[in-house]
Amino acid sequence: MIFDELCFFFGLNYFEVEGSEFLRKQEINFSQNSILRIVSSRDTPSYFMLLDFVCLLKFSDRLIPQVKETLSSLKCQPDRLRDRLFEVMILRFFISNGINVVPNPTLQGKEVEGFFRWDDFNCTVECKKLYSVENNRLKFLHWGHQVFLKKWLKYQPEIFAFIFCPNTSEEEINSDKTVLLQGIKEYFQEVKKRRSFNFNFEKLNIKGQKILQFEERNVGLFENLQVLNIAPFYYFIVSVPELYSSDRLNINQTKFGFNLSMDLSEIHGRFKKEVSKKNKQHPIIDKQLRFFFFENELPSFVELPLLPHKEISKINLTNYLESLKENNIICLINKNFSKKGIPEVSLTVFCKSELNHIKDKILAMNFALFIY
Repeated sequence: MIFDELCFFFGLNYFEVEGSEFLRKQEINFSQNSILRIVSSRDTPSYFMLLDFVCLLKFSDRLIPQVKETLSSLKCQPDRLRDRLFEVMILRFFISNGINVVPNPTLQGKEVEGFFRWDDFNCTVECKKLYSVENNRLKFLHWGHQVFLKKWLKYQPEIFAFIFCPNTSEEEINSDKTVLLQGIKEYFQEVKKRRSFNFNFEKLNIKGQKILQFEERNVGLFENLQVLNIAPFYYFIVSVPELYSSDRLNINQTKFGFNLSMDLSEIHGRFKKEVSKKNKQHPIIDKQLRFFFFENELPSFVELPLLPHKEISKINLTNYLESLKENNIICLINKNFSKKGIPEVSLTVFCKSELNHIKDKILAMNFALFIY
């Protein structure tokens, strides 16, 4: 049923990777298409993510035609499509709890995700999927790993490889991509000349920061890098059999992962930035409430949530909201798809003390509807 619904929406050709409409139009690596990544995974969390996806598509059929048309127009922009489906999920939450929300109205000349009347308030809804402040770095590191892996498969050496990402701005990351690509190419050119992998190699970016490192097996290197916290890095460690044999199975053992750190003040800053931006775009008038729904989703592929689920209790935005003249309510939806079995979902709400009666009503609703 799930695959049939996906094919009905996207078209069968979308999932034929070699001839995919997405790949032809965007000329982008398969690993960067979040929809195809989920479909290609065969684990239980990915199944639930697809079920959630399909249920939201089916619910969108009940909304105004413009919503479905917008979703259809985003088939080749999977990240934006998922953002739009998050808006559909919030609309479904309110509608299924008996609140009649008008989708995508234009207020004061600007479009918002939803509008409704509640307890004598004019309520607007803003939705945003939030990812880690380190998400761009992780995508860069994962991209570097994919580039390296293609070269490694040709030679299959025993090796330690570390890809560093010392910068955060998009401009610097794009520059580092060029340097990293050249560094990987140079390393394997040296391998071809020497016919050996037993040498150290490193590449610096234009600012003199280390961006790539290959070296022999070095016990404790990974732990030392973690302690020093030189920069976010992606590591790829391969152990090959000492001798290959034609009469038995030869197994290469690989280990890879990443090291990133997130500061709690930066996480709070992400919330404040979004609230401030919307308050400036749509000034709140008397008797108006603005609901901000943020999603902190822990998926099963390479994307970082805004914060680890065990850290959610450390978030406190009440004092910040009390300092604002606007009546804002922040609803943080925590969805954990990373575990085997049914996803875990929870809802955390922040508001001024004078709006606690609204907060209590939100928490009393059936928020299980955030999952199909």
